[in-house]
Amino acid sequence: ECRAYRHAGNDCYRLGDFKEAVKHHKKSLSLAKELEDRAGEGKALGGLGNAYVGLGEYKKAIEVQNRCLNVAEEINDRTLEGSTCGNLGIAYDRIGDFKTSKQYHKEHLAISKETRHKIGEKNALVNLGNVLYEQHCYRESIEYYEQALRMAREMGSKDAEGTAYGSIGNAYVGMGDYRRALEYLEKHVPIAQKTGNKAGEGRTYSNLGNAYNHMANYQKAAEYHQKDLKICQELGDRAGEAISYYSLGLD
Repeated sequence: ECRAYRHAGNDCYRLGDFKEAVKHHKKSLSLAKELEDRAGEGKALGGLGNAYVGLGEYKKAIEVQNRCLNVAEEINDRTLEGSTCGNLGIAYDRIGDFKTSKQYHKEHLAISKETRHKIGEKNALVNLGNVLYEQHCYRESIEYYEQALRMAREMGSKDAEGTAYGSIGNAYVGMGDYRRALEYLEKHVPIAQKTGNKAGEGRTYSNLGNAYNHMANYQKAAEYHQKDLKICQELGDRAGEAISYYSLGLD
């Protein structure tokens, strides 16, 4: 039952339903404590922290992920330790502490290479690219994203491949290369739809809208931002909804 709640929480997170993910992970955490299952407790905390990031509650996410990191170190679970470092890096990135974020992502990458955890390595590469993107180092971010794209293809992970396409496309938007940006972003949409990644689909619509806005195609830009807004409202993503309204105002 504890595992079932955790898996349900992870599924809800992947679908972008972060509120439901929180509910399921809290139930999993409660049962893990009752069972004195420290490994299960750590995994539930990790999932809960990710869901809080999805909801934009970053300080709460950092507090929960630090609890997860303590558990991982206590039970000597290097894989969990690595993924938790990655999750902390994401949370710090969201609050603008890029130095701390980069440190955690580099630690995640090192642990993943040490344990030969390919998924962790790919995730660390993506997240390092994200930190560089936030700092407007677009060319450097694309280098990390392309490494992650190659790994995603090798592993046969369509969802990761789609995310990489979206990230590369967004970086090209930042560089002002809008035609190339559209090429990559448009590759992400059908993959996100096929894998049920509603949050990823919405973000890509937002980025497509931004690209068309820069190209002065305001009608097309508004169409994509409306699509993003609808998904944000469906998922209860208030931060994303605010960005959508702002973008529509610019269109």
